[in-house]
Amino acid sequence: LKGDDFLALTMQLEKFMTYADVINKLATKLNITDQQTQETRPDHWRHLRSFASQIADDEHKQVEMTTAGLNEFPLDDAQRALVNDVCVQMIRNSIVHGIEDAESRQRKGKQAAGRIDISLTQVSDQQLELSIRDDGGGIDFEGIRQRAVDSGLVNAERIATWSNRKLFNLLFRPEFSTAREESEHAGKGVGLNVIRSRVKEAGGEIRVWTRKDRY
Repeated sequence: LKGDDFLALTMQLEKFMTYADVINKLATKLNITDQQTQETRPDHWRHLRSFASQIADDEHKQVEMTTAGLNEFPLDDAQRALVNDVCVQMIRNSIVHGIEDAESRQRKGKQAAGRIDISLTQVSDQQLELSIRDDGGGIDFEGIRQRAVDSGLVNAERIATWSNRKLFNLLFRPEFSTAREESEHAGKGVGLNVIRSRVKEAGGEIRVWTRKDRY
């Protein structure tokens, strides 16, 4: 290599360093802007956490709830109302019927506080998916079966042959509830049937997965 070669290489290296510096500064500005946007973006769903805390207090349970994506997508008034009502109903169901009290959870090796995670994601250009998960005891199918028999809805011999899917559909039946006693938050048998009807009217569907004592 000659001296002129080193000079050209040095000039190219200096130019590369200049470009790299510009890119780093631009990336820093973009990161700061993104952080500022996240910090200043209004949280229209904060009331859901307050609602969960109130239900948990009333039921003498501990609950931690997270939300993701709810503020990320533009929703019209009807969509926002539907998402809100679904969240409210499922938060109530998770805490009242699913999540155990702290002592019961600790006996199972769980954290004392139950967990509820709500997320809204876009699965296609025209479709959003609302996911609500908890780490409670799962759906008590034997409890559903027994409650149906006790309420006179179906006899024991017949319901003994029902699949879990068919038992689950009872939860969407008007006036059906697994709660033994009516309280402020349970036992009225009103909620899931209305939610399913509204979701269907909006062109959506409800899918349910359950695992005993698993998130």
